[in-house]
Amino acid sequence: MSHHVDLLILGGGCAGLALGRELARRDAGLSALIVEPRTQYTEDRTWCFWQRSDTPHCGPVAARWARWQISDSSAARQHAGEEWHYAMVRAGTYYDAACGEISAAPSISLQSGTRAGQIQSDDRGTHVETDAGTIHAQWVVDTRPPDAARLAGAPIAQVFSGAEVETREDRFDPTTALVMDRLRGDANQVAFDYVLPLTPRRALIEHTVFSARPLAPKTLDHACNAEVTRRAGPAARIIRRERGWLPMGLPERSRNDGPVIFAGTGAGALRASSGYGFRRIQAWADECADELAAGRAPIPQPADPLFRRMMDHIFLDALARQPWAGPGLFMALADTLSGDGFARFMSDKATPQDWTRTVLALPKRPFLTAALRQMFHRRSGPELARC
Repeated sequence: MSHHVDLLILGGGCAGLALGRELARRDAGLSALIVEPRTQYTEDRTWCFWQRSDTPHCGPVAARWARWQISDSSAARQHAGEEWHYAMVRAGTYYDAACGEISAAPSISLQSGTRAGQIQSDDRGTHVETDAGTIHAQWVVDTRPPDAARLAGAPIAQVFSGAEVETREDRFDPTTALVMDRLRGDANQVAFDYVLPLTPRRALIEHTVFSARPLAPKTLDHACNAEVTRRAGPAARIIRRERGWLPMGLPERSRNDGPVIFAGTGAGALRASSGYGFRRIQAWADECADELAAGRAPIPQPADPLFRRMMDHIFLDALARQPWAGPGLFMALADTLSGDGFARFMSDKATPQDWTRTVLALPKRPFLTAALRQMFHRRSGPELARC
């Protein structure tokens, strides 16, 4: 069995559903099919980001904070955003909202429980073999997560294990998000705790590691459980768990291959130096849907500007080679930038003044060494040096 669509979207995760939703909103006049291996969506993760308070919400926001904190063993730096806030989107709500809009669009469909193979192009055009047969398409947008081999190419892995918990008494301050709490580093990794207090009695608590030696997220469960007990008490009820592995600084890949377009995490949607990607994915989906609605080809996940990409890779290089210095790097960043400046920096909106303050505040020797290493490798080829 085979059929033809104008647009085939491989992967119905954050990026694939975002593009499908935006196409549904535009009545783009083309047939589109999203193929997703999951049989059902669950509350399997959260997405967080900084957003200007005067802009529309980037997704169905479940909670937001005007204050956030970064701390290490000796100090805590609390930021108060005047124009920016920190926001959280629940995956379950996001999935339900996107699927609802897609199902209401007559020309767009979501085919769950279906695995897709490799994309092939030959004299029959572009097609993909799936569990449900062959699908021919004018364009293919591949948003599937990166495979193990590509994940291994990232210089730093951000790995986490988290639990949403509920307590019987007030334990949390819901006015302040702890985005990097109790930063500590050793010869192998930087670790910190991430706490999103939803109410005085409910919070998401995660143990997070930045490491050049990737770990299976499940191996962090013990540390996460210890942190839950420390913060919420031994009687806390675990409502759900979430785990993840975010590749930071994936090597550049082809922006597109004829009718095949890459987007999402596997195409570099995550900011190399932070792992944040939700807003970037939503922006890409909006622009890509505009192109398709205008009768043009879909666009790939855009590459970061060269300066930002170079600075991010210098940061990753220093972090990968001297993880014990990581807490000092993040604390220096938090100390030198205002709340809004920190939010801008983490949201691809840093001003020249933000960049200047950042460069002046960070330790000179490791960053100069990393910068020279990147410059040397750039002369050897177009790719930035792998950290």
